[in-house]
Amino acid sequence: LSVFFLISLIVILLRRQYPDLPRPFRIPFGNVIPIAAMLICALLLANITFSAWEFYLGWLVVGFALYELYSKNHIIERTDT
Repeated sequence: LSVFFLISLIVILLRRQYPDLPRPFRIPFGNVIPIAAMLICALLLANITFSAWEFYLGWLVVGFALYELYSKNHIIERTDT
């Protein structure tokens, strides 16, 4: 739900910041649908139990930690000459 909320927000931001960007398809009510999706996601997230939030935050921390460990070992130093 949190990812879908962020995707809906990004759709709105991209439409406002880059209105001339080529879009491969169009939907009716282009601004209404992402806003409705955000509201529905927020409503569903507000009704999740506390234990579900604990699991979500725990896995989020684990995911960020794994990402950091992986990226530190696989980073390529970039030198602009």
